[in-house]
Amino acid sequence: MPPSQGYQVAQPQPAPLPSTYTANPELSGQGPLGAGGIKSVQAKGANAGTVILNFSCRGLRDRDVLSKSDPQLLLYTSMKGRANYALQGKTEKVKNNLNPVFGTSIDIPYIFEKQTFCKVVVVDDDSDGVSSSADNLGEAEFTLGQAVSKKTLEVELVHRRWGPKGSCQISASHTTVTKELVTLQFEGSHLDKKDTFGKSDPFYEIYRMTGGHEALVKRSEVVYNNLNPRWRQVEMTSSQLCGCDDETKIKIKVYDYDEASAPDLIGECTTTLKEMKKIKKEIVQWDLIHPKKQAKKKSYKNSGVLKILQCISVKSYSFLDYVSSGLQLNCMVAFDFTASNGHPNTPASLHHLNAQGVNQYTMAWTAIGQVIQDYDWDKLFPAYGFGGALPPNQQVSFEFALNANP
Repeated sequence: MPPSQGYQVAQPQPAPLPSTYTANPELSGQGPLGAGGIKSVQAKGANAGTVILNFSCRGLRDRDVLSKSDPQLLLYTSMKGRANYALQGKTEKVKNNLNPVFGTSIDIPYIFEKQTFCKVVVVDDDSDGVSSSADNLGEAEFTLGQAVSKKTLEVELVHRRWGPKGSCQISASHTTVTKELVTLQFEGSHLDKKDTFGKSDPFYEIYRMTGGHEALVKRSEVVYNNLNPRWRQVEMTSSQLCGCDDETKIKIKVYDYDEASAPDLIGECTTTLKEMKKIKKEIVQWDLIHPKKQAKKKSYKNSGVLKILQCISVKSYSFLDYVSSGLQLNCMVAFDFTASNGHPNTPASLHHLNAQGVNQYTMAWTAIGQVIQDYDWDKLFPAYGFGGALPPNQQVSFEFALNANP
């Protein structure tokens, strides 16, 4: 974790946030931690669905005098260009943390044929209730296509006055008509006692591991004063849980909840969806390991045991499944140069350039290329023509490169 930076009194006040900002959103789910729920979404077509974004940040600017910033992330989206952003959703507030991992996911409607612009704004909210203002820690822009086509997208956070500081990691999963819905239920046994005047108040968090990055996808309810808790069933898509890959590493961390301070780690374990599915034939359980205790004591065994009671999944595929799994779209275009289109100097011709230097062909191809480019790694689109009379002999060709490069 990078060292926190002290607050400087001489710094100018940050630029105001958009007027649609409201601090401290009402968290979804059950319990004081605001566990995010999975929404039921019906896609409108084969190329449509809902993309679910999870967020974390690193190295945020410190805006508090006696403690660290209390970051919250706001997501704005637009399908009409970068000048028409509207608030799409916001995460919970994480207290005293310059490297927060947000547990609240944000859903965005996905339509392949349309380009969705996104902007994240990270703020420091010190209020205990609803506040009309907060300190801006930085913001960044990206497209939904960029997030979908990468496992984890990292963007630099830039303050409008103070410049770049910190980064935001965006992990995308999705819900479509065709999906794998996973139902899990866990119980703990013989957990470590963390409270002085009582037993532990355990809850767990499930993380998807992608390229060394941990994306928080589910947080359970708190079971109070119990060292052998049985938590309620939770549901999520396999895309959220493991990126539709049964062998992707999944980390489960069990904590002791504390009302007055940060939760204490009881222990953690690593597994896969493939391993959890073995419950149909055998008992599946894991030792909960506290890394610091393990390093200090040679006789250390565990800080309790986590057992899976239920793992049920139903699976199918969609177009969005292929795109989010890394499918690259390579596009080639050919323009009609035959006489049926008319002479380019005639305004009625599709090849006629207007005062802005564009025609119907270039407008159509620009609209298509802006969408396709997010799914094409080299962003190069071969362009050809047919039916044109080529110099120097004015011989008609039915296949030629527009840049005259054979």
